[in-house]
Amino acid sequence: MNITQQNVDNLNAVVNIEVQLADYQDQVEGALRKHQRTAKMQGFRPGKVPMGMVKKMYEASAKVEIVTRLVSKSLEQYIVDNKLELMGQPLPKQNTANNYDWQHQNEFKFTYELAISPQFEIALNDKIAFTQYKVLVDDGMADKFIKDISKRYGKMTAPEAAAADDMLYVDLSELDADGTEKEGGVHKMTVLALDEINKKAADLFIGKKKDDELTFDPAVVYDDKAKLAGMLGIEPNAVAALSKSFKVKIMNVSKLEPAELTQELFDKIYGVGVVTSVEEFRAKVKEETSQMLSEQELGKLKNDVVEYLLDNVKITMPDEFLKRWLVSASQKPTTMDQIEGEYDHYQKGMKWQLIENKLIKDNDIRVEWAELQAKTKELVRANFKQYGQQVEEEQLASIVTGVLQKEEERKNIYDALYSEKIVNLVKSKCKVEEKSISYDDFLKLVSAQNN
Repeated sequence: MNITQQNVDNLNAVVNIEVQLADYQDQVEGALRKHQRTAKMQGFRPGKVPMGMVKKMYEASAKVEIVTRLVSKSLEQYIVDNKLELMGQPLPKQNTANNYDWQHQNEFKFTYELAISPQFEIALNDKIAFTQYKVLVDDGMADKFIKDISKRYGKMTAPEAAAADDMLYVDLSELDADGTEKEGGVHKMTVLALDEINKKAADLFIGKKKDDELTFDPAVVYDDKAKLAGMLGIEPNAVAALSKSFKVKIMNVSKLEPAELTQELFDKIYGVGVVTSVEEFRAKVKEETSQMLSEQELGKLKNDVVEYLLDNVKITMPDEFLKRWLVSASQKPTTMDQIEGEYDHYQKGMKWQLIENKLIKDNDIRVEWAELQAKTKELVRANFKQYGQQVEEEQLASIVTGVLQKEEERKNIYDALYSEKIVNLVKSKCKVEEKSISYDDFLKLVSAQNN
């Protein structure tokens, strides 16, 4: 077998693979002998079909399978041996495997196009400035989180009449113009949280009791058609055809009574004696809120770093090859016009991958298994805490093992850790100024960046 490479330019190359009979003959003959042992044909006992007939029936298909597999493995090994850094995957030129007479031809030539990863430099120094935003956790924000915690640990009661912040379990039935239930109409039992629906709709229910009935237009409940469709259990495109009149029967009225800020609540959340007063509880909530917001603050800095590097690191991409590769690699039928329309998005993602990989390689950034386990523990604990629960160490270890056994979950956590380390690298080499900001203003900055 002879493999040669021709560099078209700095970003594109062609690899030719020439296959001779001696490269695959033994494998084909072995495959034919295997076929002969199992072949069945009228007039011959099993395993006694003449080799000439076996060849006629199976040689071409065996040759196709063995040669194409041999070429694929040889190309992979050539890329490894020559330390080629590629973008995308090699593209066969004009699908040459279909151009051969596999029954009679013994020598073949396969041609593949390659896209070579571009060479570039990344300059990080103290002349480059970033802002590290620090969200101020004020009393108003602390009050909001304390209210949420109180609700989370609260209990449900059943008041006689509905108030503005109650939940109603209701039975909805679509009506005809004459006020009777519509045959084949919508009939759905659902929950209405009065503090989450439109005020005009909520006012209809305030003061109502269990078993009370009324009629209303469901369109007044939500302005968002998707939410309205979800409430009624229908598709959003079916909302327009709904009747303007529904009968509503109140099946139950429920109120969430927030937990009082007592020592019992403090012990339940943080452990016995860790927090002993409302003042300590507020301080603890502020501290935890600040820790929670640090993820968002880090995310904003990372986005700023990504935008800066994408804008300032000059990389010439093998665009024409990549467009053709994206068409071939798509899991659903895709045209070149579709790729052209979305290519800027694809290119930005691939460019960032190049930048990220170079930063990792040049600075010997690594994520160790112990770091992965520690990060996973942190995420699991945070998830339990979100629902007001604590997790024992034995249970935690089991959950972490389960999470890390899932390839996609493991990759996501690896990626997050690498992102953190890249941000820390930038912080160590560039000028990063800390700036305090209100949460509302921070959200505006994030929203503007995402848009």
